Amino acid sequence: MTFRVLFLDIDGVLNSEAYLLANPGAFEREGPHAYYKMFDPEACARLQTICEVTDAQIVISSSMRKIHPITDLRLFLEARGVTAPVIDVTPGYAGDPYEWSACGLSMTCRGHEILAWVDAHPELDSYAVVDDDSDMDGVRHRFVRTSWAEGLRDQHMLPLIRTLMRPRNFFVGETVYVYGVQIVLTAPVDPSGSWHHVPVHATLDQYAAGTVVAVEPSMVRVKLLHHDSEVEVPPERLSLPFTWAQSKTA
Repeated sequence: MTFRVLFLDIDGVLNSEAYLLANPGAFEREGPHAYYKMFDPEACARLQTICEVTDAQIVISSSMRKIHPITDLRLFLEARGVTAPVIDVTPGYAGDPYEWSACGLSMTCRGHEILAWVDAHPELDSYAVVDDDSDMDGVRHRFVRTSWAEGLRDQHMLPLIRTLMRPRNFFVGETVYVYGVQIVLTAPVDPSGSWHHVPVHATLDQYAAGTVVAVEPSMVRVKLLHHDSEVEVPPERLSLPFTWAQSKTA
């Protein structure tokens, strides 16, 4: 089974200034389980879709993990329709009650907390990080940033799905999607079909399917399935195939 994890912040992702203004009283506390009201149901629906498409599990990286046990965090999410498994929380800054002595890393930002969890789980196939803060040293290549003003929006969904569907390692023979890569096609000089050709630059601004033919440390060579071309692309522009992308733009 493929093991994918979404590292989830809460404030600025599953709630926002816009949600608070539209829902006065949403952040009021009336009891230990009243916190679910602060979770924007639309943002939660987006989160659930992302997890369903990618079969991802959730690890809480939000500072709310320092206030609420994971059992309560699961209940808050479930109350808003998020049924994806919440399997763990990240370790905390060195010296605080959540210090993870086994990680062997001096943690000075949230990115370090996440990287400590990743390094402790070599079986992890892929991961993505969603947060409204930018302290993501070590995991920026898998980070999608939201904002406190609006939280998790539609435009964040495809980048998160593509990142979750980008394995930590590609293998020769895999079918992949290629995004946003400029390729050189050829076209006749005139409509009569002259054999004299000129290069035409085209950008794959949505995606094209291809097969991995070679893997290097910083580049993957892909043979496009529907065009007689091979392209070298960085891994960040690749993902494994997924159904949702067929009806969405990149």
